[in-house]
Amino acid sequence: MGRWVNTRVFRKKYYSRDSDRIDCKDSNKLINLRDKVYGNLIWENERLFVTPKVFTTGYYRGDLICNANPIGSNIHRVDLDIIYPDSGDKFSTGRIYRTGETYVSNARQSIFNGTLYGFTFILRFLNRANGVYNNCGYNIWCGGELVAQYYVTGDTSYLNSCQVSYLNFGGKTGEIVIEPIGSMNYVLGYEHLTIHNFIIWTSPMTSSITGYDMLQASWIAVEGDM
Repeated sequence: MGRWVNTRVFRKKYYSRDSDRIDCKDSNKLINLRDKVYGNLIWENERLFVTPKVFTTGYYRGDLICNANPIGSNIHRVDLDIIYPDSGDKFSTGRIYRTGETYVSNARQSIFNGTLYGFTFILRFLNRANGVYNNCGYNIWCGGELVAQYYVTGDTSYLNSCQVSYLNFGGKTGEIVIEPIGSMNYVLGYEHLTIHNFIIWTSPMTSSITGYDMLQASWIAVEGDM
């Protein structure tokens, strides 16, 4: 007898060009993937992967943030910077680190409440063969602002993990919320969500990058079975 072989089918893909370059000072830059293909076509279940490029010498202290957050309608918001606290120790002041926490995956969860200047975390199902699919997913909110929307349509792809980031040098007060969208459908049955490398910056932050071109990023967008 034969056996099934796992494959990945890419329906659309786009590699960034010089005109699509992301600079550090473009943090919160919006990328609309519908503008990148002829006919303004809709993408489904796409991911946008960002790779940082540092064009500088010397020692720059702080945490590197480099991520693209989908916010719906094939639009992705990019965070790109190296940040550190305005005062105190550059690596620990106002920096909260949590990892390995588990949460119910089919109900609204508040994972932080207070004032912050940025955060990042990885959200995933520990079983890599498991995830949600068929018209459901998650919204991530911060203080009532939509930070990311990971939504899977159809039954050919499923969401096992995602990274979420947020920067706001002016500060934001409120809850970080994980909100399920739709009726949750699991590939292998119900499983808790686990949060890894959850970093929250609760002190005013400064960018370590002073030149516009010192930190840039290229990116690739892929639609298909991820």
